[in-house]
This record gives sequence, C-alpha cells and structure tokens, in this order.
Amino acid sequence: MPFLFPKSQKLTSRDEISQLVSHGKTLFKYPFKVWYIPRPDGWEPRYVVSVPKKNFKRAVHRNLLKRRTREAIRLNQKEILGSFTADYFFVYIAKEFCDYSVIEAAVKELLHTPKKHLEQ
Repeated sequence: MPFLFPKSQKLTSRDEISQLVSHGKTLFKYPFKVWYIPRPDGWEPRYVVSVPKKNFKRAVHRNLLKRRTREAIRLNQKEILGSFTADYFFVYIAKEFCDYSVIEAAVKELLHTPKKHLEQ
C-alpha cells in the first residue's frame, strides 16, 4: 500500500488551495516553492502540483513535469512523513527541465522539512 496515490490524497478544491496559499507556510527548494498547512493526526496528506504556463507553453512539457513530481511524492511520502500530515501545494518555478533525480531530491527535502520544524 505505500506506493499508492489515491484520489483521497489529491487536493482539488479551489477554496482549500486558495486558503493554503493565503494562510500556509512557505518552503523553497529549487526547483519548487511549496505551501503547506498541517492537518490533524490520522488524516491523509493531500497534494496539488502546478507548473505555470508562463514558463512552459506546451501542455506536454507541463504534464511531464507534473508526472515526475507526483511520482517523486508517491514513492517517498510514507517513509518521510511518518505521523506528520499536511496539505501541500507544489509549484515548479524553474524555467528549464530538471532531471528526475533533482526533482526527487527536492521533494524528499521539502516533505521532510515541516516534520523537522515540529520536532524542534
């Protein structure tokens, strides 16, 4: 089960996304800017990934970067998050393509950072 990315983990509500941006905490790790809001224990973490059309005009390229990001999240969320759950909004801010290894390293660090702040 740790390698699933079900619909319950996808953040789709415009209202919740706008609340996440306006009230959430911000993290930055190239090539992402991330907003997050902690959720109560026992809830699943939820994610949304965005690649701006301003930086990548073709939908094929935007979709490729979103797929790579979601895959990195899917493969690493259980081992990193543990008991910490939150809503996450990942925005790809780089103007060029990054390899999957760069994306995965950034996602790992970004998912691990909020948990480190709570432990301090």
